[in-house]
Amino acid sequence: EADKSFEEVKRLTLMIPKRDAFYPRGKYLEGLALFRADKAEAALEAFKEVVRETREIAGAVGSEAKAMKALRELAFMQLGRTHYGARQNRYAIFYFGKVERGGAQWLESLFESSWASYRIGKYEQALGNLITLSSPFFREEYFPEALILKAVIYYENCRYREALMVIEDFERIYGPVQ
Repeated sequence: EADKSFEEVKRLTLMIPKRDAFYPRGKYLEGLALFRADKAEAALEAFKEVVRETREIAGAVGSEAKAMKALRELAFMQLGRTHYGARQNRYAIFYFGKVERGGAQWLESLFESSWASYRIGKYEQALGNLITLSSPFFREEYFPEALILKAVIYYENCRYREALMVIEDFERIYGPVQ
């Protein structure tokens, strides 16, 4: 059933004319459907088209402009995630970095970028992102895996005592949640 639904999404989105106001949204959905079908290259092209089409929509004001900006950020996130899944970490970092600071997806992009940075040995960059996520300003945000990544980075850099302290913090904070 799900496969049929995603095929229907692809079919319907291809029917949206390029100059239609719903074209960028349709392209985004098409990209998600292509990604689900393991067609990463085609999905990347669909998400890049969303980015191109949402640069500045002529006549878009107010809530429409805001919706296009949010869609653009989602497209950047999917571009980053798709490249991360293909182990193209530098591209992933590039696209995660395109998410606007302070935007709705910004903290998520920092977190996901941290994993890509870790994969290529940019430990300082990964830890810097994680410090931002753990700042008191973002106390209400929920990124428990950030502590795990932090511990792994310390461990791989032979900082065993610090790694254990981070794991103890994780257990103290999130143990009750389990």
